[in-house]
Amino acid sequence: IIFDEIQMVGLEGGEIWERLLTSTHAPLLALSATIGNPAQFHSWLSRVLAQKKQRCHLIVHHHRFNDLRPFLYVPEVGGSKVDATLLPIHPFFALNIKTLERNGGVLPQDMKLLPEHCVTLFDTLKHNVEIKKPSIPKELEKDFAKLFDAVQRLEPDTFFGGMLEKNPTKYWDLSMADVRLYEQRLKELFSSLFQVAEPFGTITKQIAAKVVSALQSDISHSFQKAEELEKNPLIFLRDNLFTLAQMLKQRDGLPAIVFHFDRMRCEYFAQILDETLNQMEKEDRIKKGWKKKIDEILAELKPLEEWHENNIRDKKPDKNGVVVLREDETERVERMQELKARLRNLQKVDPEFSFGAISVEDVLEVIGRGTRQDIYRDPLLRALLRGIGVHHPGLDRGYRIAVENLFRFKRIRLIIATETLAVGINMPCKTVVLAGDSPFINAMYFRQLSGRAGRRGFD
Repeated sequence: IIFDEIQMVGLEGGEIWERLLTSTHAPLLALSATIGNPAQFHSWLSRVLAQKKQRCHLIVHHHRFNDLRPFLYVPEVGGSKVDATLLPIHPFFALNIKTLERNGGVLPQDMKLLPEHCVTLFDTLKHNVEIKKPSIPKELEKDFAKLFDAVQRLEPDTFFGGMLEKNPTKYWDLSMADVRLYEQRLKELFSSLFQVAEPFGTITKQIAAKVVSALQSDISHSFQKAEELEKNPLIFLRDNLFTLAQMLKQRDGLPAIVFHFDRMRCEYFAQILDETLNQMEKEDRIKKGWKKKIDEILAELKPLEEWHENNIRDKKPDKNGVVVLREDETERVERMQELKARLRNLQKVDPEFSFGAISVEDVLEVIGRGTRQDIYRDPLLRALLRGIGVHHPGLDRGYRIAVENLFRFKRIRLIIATETLAVGINMPCKTVVLAGDSPFINAMYFRQLSGRAGRRGFD
C-alpha cells in the first residue's frame, strides 16, 4: 500500500491515516516531500510496525530535481509595472545575525542556495573581506591571510578550474552535483566566520554581519514598500493580480496557481481578471474595426435566420430522410452557415487577451451540460474561455474536475485556488503565487504549496 503525503498524519483528519497504518498487515511505502521530522516519524512508525513483526527503513533525499526560485512582487509606484517588479529573494534574507552567533553560524538544513544565490553570496563575501583588509591589525594579518586565501579558493573560476584540468569539457557543462558541492563549501566558509577564536573572531563576525545585511537590504526595503501598499489586502490584490498575471505570461511563467484562502475572493479575483481582459479586447476590436464587421454580419444574418425559422426548419424530409431544398434555398442556407462561421471566428477570444486556449465548444464538452448562452451567463464558465479557472471546496464537483483536467492539458493556464490544490493532487505548474497571508501557512504548508511548481518532467 502506498501512503502519499504521509505528513498528513500530524494534521487535522490524520487519524484516518494513523488507523490505516496501524491496522494493515500489507507491506507499505510512505512518501512525503515536506515532512519536517523524518527521523522522529521513522522512530514512531518503526515501533508501530514492530508490533506486527515488520521492519521500517528510512530513505532520505535532500535535493529537489528542479529547484524553486523565490520572488517578491512589488508594483512600481508611479512607474512601469513590467520592469523590475519581480524581485529575487536571496535565502539569506531569512537569517538573523544574533541567532547565527548563538548557534555558531549553523545555517538551516533546508536552506537551498541556487547557483545565482551562490554567486551573489561569494561576491558579497569577497567584497566585504577585501574592504576590511586595510584596517586589520598587524598581529592578525596571518589570520586574515588564511581567510583571504579561503575566499580566493572559492572564486568560481578557481574552484571549477580544478575540474577543467581533469576534464576540459566539464567547465561548460557543470552538473547539479558540481554546483551542490560548491554550495556546500561556500556555506561551510560562511559558517566558519562564527567559529573563529578571539580576537580575530570579532572581525570575522563583523564581516558575516555585513554580508547578511547587504543581502537583506534591497529586499527588506521592498518588503516595507509592499507592506505599505498592502494595508488593504483586498484592494492590493484586486489592483495588482492582473499586472502580475500578465507579467508571468510575458516571462513564460504560466501555467500558474494563485493560492488565496478566501473562497468568495477567489471567484471575485477570477471575475476581475476576466472583465479586465474583456474590456481590453473590446477596445482593441474597436481600433481594428471588428465591431463594424460584426454589425455588418449580424445585419445580413438576422433576416436569413428569420427566413430559415419560418420556411426551412419545419420542412419534412422525404422517404430517404433528406430535406430537399430548391437551388435558391440551398444558396441562402449555405450563406447563413458561412456568416455564422465568420461571426464565431470574430467573436472568439483573442489569444492576446487570454491565459489559455479554449473554445466555447471545449467548455461545453468538459462541463457536459448547458448551452452557449449558459456559458456567457455564468461568470466562472465565462472566465474559462480566457484560460482562468477557480478551485475551492464550495464549487460544483463537475466544474472542479473540468478545471483540473483543462489545467493538466494546459488549456487553461491560471487557477485561483484555496488549499484544495495543495495536497494529494497532481497539478504541476511553473509558478505558484501566494496571494495574501494566512494563519494556515506554516513552514510545512509553505513547502506543500510552493511544491506545486518545479515538477520533474513538467518544468
